[in-house]
Amino acid sequence: MYDSEIPSGELISELLAEITPNPPPARADLLRRISACERLLYQKIATFERRQKIPASSLGEEGKSLPLAHLVPGKEEAPARGEDILFLFADGREIPKFSAKEASEFPPEGEGFLPEEDSLTLFLKGNPQSLEVVWRVLPARKKQESETIKLPLEWLCIPLALIRGHLCRLCGDGERASLWLEEYNASLSSFKEWCQDKRRR
Repeated sequence: MYDSEIPSGELISELLAEITPNPPPARADLLRRISACERLLYQKIATFERRQKIPASSLGEEGKSLPLAHLVPGKEEAPARGEDILFLFADGREIPKFSAKEASEFPPEGEGFLPEEDSLTLFLKGNPQSLEVVWRVLPARKKQESETIKLPLEWLCIPLALIRGHLCRLCGDGERASLWLEEYNASLSSFKEWCQDKRRR
């Protein structure tokens, strides 16, 4: 993941010194908003992946499910959820992903997997020796202001614009809040182009 090396609390203090609603918002609320913004960027734009091989002995329910607790996140990464799973391989062959509708309306005859919140329901032929899971990496939810913002330094403008807009709304300044929202959306578009360019290199 990226890392600005800027503590979240430093950004919060800068924002509150610049725009101070009365009464001021709780710093914990601003920390949650920064964390949510950061996670959204990784979920939708800044794609980082992790992969891990899982022995067949880790499968539960007679080989019909894979608990996601077996997937080990990296430092400061969130645990994998079903919606984060990108690919599944069984003994090297790719297993297609089913939607809940496909799995319920059309009982799978071939191989596939259905992502659940904390597990994968498996529809596999035979008894594979091992599985390999590829999932989308998200930053862990922030709990302390000392935790750094997991974005490139030059893109801290994204959470800054978002929180500035929120603070302006709390001040009753709808016009400035709208301007910061426009800045936020413009920065999102630029960040998306920046990430796409890095992936093409």
